[in-house]
Amino acid sequence: MQEETAYSKTLKEITDLFQEESATLLTEEQIQDTLSSEQLRMERAEAAGIPCRQWTGMNLQRYSKELLRRHQLFFAGYTLLGFCTEVSCDLFFFYVIQWVLVSLTGQNIQKPLCVVPILIFVFVLRKNMVASYTRSLLANTQLPSETLSGRLMRFRIISGALLLGVTVLALSLFWDKICSVLLHMNLTNAFFIYVIMIMLYGIHNLIYTSHCILFFSVGIFSVHKRFADRKKSSMEWYITQKKKHSPASLRPHLVSMRVYIVLALFILVILDIICIINYLKILSLSILILGLSSLLLTVVFAVAFWGCQSLLSYLKKEDKSS
Repeated sequence: MQEETAYSKTLKEITDLFQEESATLLTEEQIQDTLSSEQLRMERAEAAGIPCRQWTGMNLQRYSKELLRRHQLFFAGYTLLGFCTEVSCDLFFFYVIQWVLVSLTGQNIQKPLCVVPILIFVFVLRKNMVASYTRSLLANTQLPSETLSGRLMRFRIISGALLLGVTVLALSLFWDKICSVLLHMNLTNAFFIYVIMIMLYGIHNLIYTSHCILFFSVGIFSVHKRFADRKKSSMEWYITQKKKHSPASLRPHLVSMRVYIVLALFILVILDIICIINYLKILSLSILILGLSSLLLTVVFAVAFWGCQSLLSYLKKEDKSS
């Protein structure tokens, strides 16, 4: 009874957090489908005796955010960013402990401890692999519940053995090179890496909790006709959400945005041409970085322009039909 209460309590908390996170970003159908899938996982995990933390982790708010990101663009990028942030956090705490030990003992113990960052990376990687496999395993309704625990145990043993074997082999073959790289790492570097990752993670969350992703998804789905259905659903949902937040007409806002985007594209295209010409003459790294950044921004603004055009065309058709 106590175990059942724990599962139902976890499911209720996930439901509340997910509904709060996705209220203005997903349709009601998407929200209910996701919660139904989570309920199924909970029921199968309870029947198999698999603890919730095996796939949800200890932070249910982060897991609820991950459920939302699965419906948004570039989920793989979000997963990679989360992984790097977790590794950077663990590395920062390790270098704090190392600094304290060196300060207290005065001994040069940095080289033997070079193995620890590698083990931290492998540990976090395996933890994420197990969580992903568990989530996928619990969603497979073709497998009987009584076999789930055994399958998960086998995966944990095999994945752990393989990662440990690869790690030992890599350390034995490249120990000197690994040490030469990691000896340059210190507490200051670890702190700055951690701060940068936290900032990127925060910026990512700020962008994805706004309607920017919906807007850019319209532009991306405008690239090819095979995305017509997804493009239409993205436009409808974007317009619905914007009207909820602001009763004013959306058309003037999009028209003004399109003017600014065209101006930005004009400037960026000129900058692209200048960078390409100068790079061919000088072959400078700074010009190459500037040129690549300019090209990336050009692509982003081009996608935004397609999004504006598609939304304005859709609004025009709506006005005619009404």
